[in-house]
Amino acid sequence: SVTMLLYTCVALLLIGSTYAALPLPRYIKPCATSDPDFNKCAMSRARTTIENVLKGDRKYKIPQIDPLEVTEIKVDNNGPQQAGIAFTLKNCKFYGPGDAEVTELNLDFDKLTLYLRIKIPRIMVVGKYDVKGRVLLLPITGKGDVNVTLVNVDIVFETDLVKEHKEGKDFLFLTNSRLPSA
Repeated sequence: SVTMLLYTCVALLLIGSTYAALPLPRYIKPCATSDPDFNKCAMSRARTTIENVLKGDRKYKIPQIDPLEVTEIKVDNNGPQQAGIAFTLKNCKFYGPGDAEVTELNLDFDKLTLYLRIKIPRIMVVGKYDVKGRVLLLPITGKGDVNVTLVNVDIVFETDLVKEHKEGKDFLFLTNSRLPSA
């Protein structure tokens, strides 16, 4: 759920900055890679970009992100017979991503890695759930309405980067993305 939210935000930032045949929006401003304070600049610019992207941008076909609407999220943990839970959320709305704040950003051009930390004061998830499974000897089943509020959400996103040179320019692509425990 929070993983999906972060991947959606990162994907929208990347799509927004590379949308075919359109110049970058006014609110996406690059930082000079030669700047000794590059990461400080990038964090400041990321904050401004995220604020604008979350509002949506029709010109770039970026939908409004708060609330974030997700049709379905499936978690299928087929563990041993004693444990294993299948959990599905449907027609969910995530309220609160608009309050996300980038608190750390480190883009290492030598190691080709990106570290991003985002804090969201409150996320509320509303939708339908269906759960089936077993914990130890206890069967667990249920379905109905879900309303979950997460407070002080701390998300860490790390990824490796691949550098490619095309048409006289260098491009960085995400690879091996992960969401380690914060």
